[in-house]
Amino acid sequence: MGNVYVLLCVVAAYGVALTSGTVQRTLLPWLLAGVTLRCVMFTLVALEWWSPPNSSMDALGFIRLASSLSVLPWSELLATLDYRSATSYAVLGAMLFKTIGYHPFAMQATNLVLGTINMCLAVLLVRRYIGEASATGAAVILCLYPFSAFNSVVALREELAIFLFLCGLSLLMRWSRRGDIMPFLAANVGFALAAFVHPGFIGALIAATGFFVVSSLRSMKEGGDRRSALVSALVGMVMFMGSLAVFASGLELGKGIALTLDPDEMYETLGSKFQRQAMGGSAYPAVLAEGDPVRQPWLIPARMAYLLYSPFIWDVRSAVHIVGLIVGVFYIWLSIRAWRAWRERRIKGRMRVLGWVLVGLTLVFGMGTNNSGTAVRHKTKFFSLLVLLAAPTFSRRIVFGASQRDDPPLMYAPRHGVIDEKPHS
Repeated sequence: MGNVYVLLCVVAAYGVALTSGTVQRTLLPWLLAGVTLRCVMFTLVALEWWSPPNSSMDALGFIRLASSLSVLPWSELLATLDYRSATSYAVLGAMLFKTIGYHPFAMQATNLVLGTINMCLAVLLVRRYIGEASATGAAVILCLYPFSAFNSVVALREELAIFLFLCGLSLLMRWSRRGDIMPFLAANVGFALAAFVHPGFIGALIAATGFFVVSSLRSMKEGGDRRSALVSALVGMVMFMGSLAVFASGLELGKGIALTLDPDEMYETLGSKFQRQAMGGSAYPAVLAEGDPVRQPWLIPARMAYLLYSPFIWDVRSAVHIVGLIVGVFYIWLSIRAWRAWRERRIKGRMRVLGWVLVGLTLVFGMGTNNSGTAVRHKTKFFSLLVLLAAPTFSRRIVFGASQRDDPPLMYAPRHGVIDEKPHS
């Protein structure tokens, strides 16, 4: 049954790409190229002809643990779920093995489907909220970026966390456009679930809530729709008070991330991220790896910059680092594009919450990273968000196998290259 499941996952991946491509025909070739790239990688892994990054240690550990846990009764297996531990991903794998039987590539096949969904969802978000031309440019990047494809063929929790994050992001963008409170609350549920899978996504939840409170208060001050602003402000206050209650009781998310209002515990949590000696050939410079972020606050933005753009030219010590250098330059290019869109106000109104979320994620993941190799893996988790912020500057339609007149009209027909909070007629 395991072989059947793997085959069905491959078929499902192509089905997702084909279905998504029917929305706009100029996207279809890129979506098919993206899923084919992932399927080729998956085939090479299954034939043991190639091993992608991160496939030899953590991924194999998850598969072995899932296999051993799958012999437990369902009640005991469910009892081992712990949102504070990465082993919960192995528990999900064990549930899969109990259902279909053990297969060495079943977890990777599941990620193949999730990775394809994530790729298509990100592209369709660009299309819906920005425009068709921008969507084709974003599709080339999102479908063919190799490090996103790597996540689709290894047994790691990244794709599941990214899926939950993108679900939350799509709901957050719906709130930004329409102003309804329910999509915002649902978005926070998505971010919370993503944080349970990988604690770093708590940055998205905190950033979105912070923006929500600030925008609600600003709307009341500027004399907008006072009823809506008042409801939003009350909801924001309830969420704020609830957050205070959670923080006061202390909430451990794993990976050394604890939410608390205790100043001593906050200092200890923050300081612990700067007390580990950087290891490996891709380690950050010692001045960034160890220090006191309270007395040396510059360490925090420096870590954020290293997360996004390292290794820099002065960090290159081997041929492998050259690949990381190219990735860093690519992120610099995307960041410049995103900043240009932000400065020119192509990202307007409540949609600017996306920038807050990007900063929140960069802050949280940057604090917990002291190795350029790990940084590449972490920043790939919110790669689609950075592309989304840069997409308003993608003005050239990249057509491959279809003409402009083949494209169906947009649902909301937004202005070209502008992410706005309201649909345009």
